[in-house]
Amino acid sequence: MQDASVWMALSDPTRRRILDLLRAEPLTTGHITDEFPQTRFAVMKHLSVLVRSGLVTVRREGRTRWNYLNPVPIRVVCKRWVKPFEAKRADALLDLKEKIEGENKMQVGIHKVAFDVQILASRERVWKALTTEMDKWWRRDFFVNPDAKHFTMEPHVGGRVFEDWGNGAGVLWFTVMAIDPEKSVDLVGHLTPAFGGPATSMVRFAIDEAPQGVLVRVSDSTMGKESPGCEASKQDGWFQLIGKGLKLFVEKPAVTKSASGSRRPR
Repeated sequence: MQDASVWMALSDPTRRRILDLLRAEPLTTGHITDEFPQTRFAVMKHLSVLVRSGLVTVRREGRTRWNYLNPVPIRVVCKRWVKPFEAKRADALLDLKEKIEGENKMQVGIHKVAFDVQILASRERVWKALTTEMDKWWRRDFFVNPDAKHFTMEPHVGGRVFEDWGNGAGVLWFTVMAIDPEKSVDLVGHLTPAFGGPATSMVRFAIDEAPQGVLVRVSDSTMGKESPGCEASKQDGWFQLIGKGLKLFVEKPAVTKSASGSRRPR
């Protein structure tokens, strides 16, 4: 059913143009409507279709409504309908072109990404996995040191989100700035020059009720110096961690032992 709403949303050129604008950067609703000759009401209707399809997610800051491109529905459609037929050689050439054109260029400013992931589980279960079971779903290929022993969040104000290498060594990824149990957690982290900075990143994970399960709403605002394509890369990274890692970990069926001792899904 979601595939149908995504295809329908993409069928209109005005809606595709809105997505093009949001692919470049998040925009307020006023900025979007100013880009089109249609009435504000007409553009708002198109924007509402995109929000309902999940292609656009909204964050409010005071009285201002910020709109973000949400890549998750497109990824789902792409995986089902495009990936089986993709031309890998053409993709490789395009990746090479983008890499060459982007070398030695840096962007200084504020870079924002946001998207929502639906997880078919209770708020309590998702919160536990998000805050106290990071080590079980945080991808090891994201570690600074592939031989790290643990990845941990201390779920209290001032707590650390860190990669533990043992014997006091490791990397501090974030510090917990604010936490509202089973509702939201706000993190702040620093990107050093060795990792492409200097920059400061503020990340928010919020859990909202959904018709089925919950929505994990991810927001990441980075201030400072980052390489070209940083927003797309950052959005893809969080999608891999939350949209795949956390989601698959929480939704996987529990396994129990049968009377004969064999393991079976519960």
